[in-house]
Amino acid sequence: MKISVFSDSHGDKNTMRQVIERLEPDAVIYLGDGVNDIFAFENEFVNIRFEYVKGNCDTFANAPKEKLISIGGFTFIITHGDMFMDSLETDRIIEYAREKGASLFLHGHTHHPTLWTQDGITVMNPGSVRNKPGKGYPSCGFIKTYETHFTCKILFPAEYAG
Repeated sequence: MKISVFSDSHGDKNTMRQVIERLEPDAVIYLGDGVNDIFAFENEFVNIRFEYVKGNCDTFANAPKEKLISIGGFTFIITHGDMFMDSLETDRIIEYAREKGASLFLHGHTHHPTLWTQDGITVMNPGSVRNKPGKGYPSCGFIKTYETHFTCKILFPAEYAG
């Protein structure tokens, strides 16, 4: 199963659309701050599963702050990350994911892509998919699940968008 992971679009849907059209994922995960941007895609890409949470800038959005989901036989925690700001990229995240039975902890918020694994738990921040000149390159995450394992990577859509 192919999964695209986005966060922090802040109103810029173009890069997400390009990635979805190019990669043809089976599922899309959105990690907040622009969650309304993803709602339109649910109607446009009806054969794709969409999972999302709201971020600190999504004040009035009808979405949870955190969600535990199962995709491709693996359990993910999806959250924006602002609730974990005091402990991002620490042992607390690993402990929290383990308590929830999750193999992956996905978060956004910082706009900086990161990907690391500790004690069998993978933590990914896809960065910001927003194309804002002078603020770094838009980035997103890509997960591929297999029967016994999964792979994760950070993508920079500008490298292949045409």
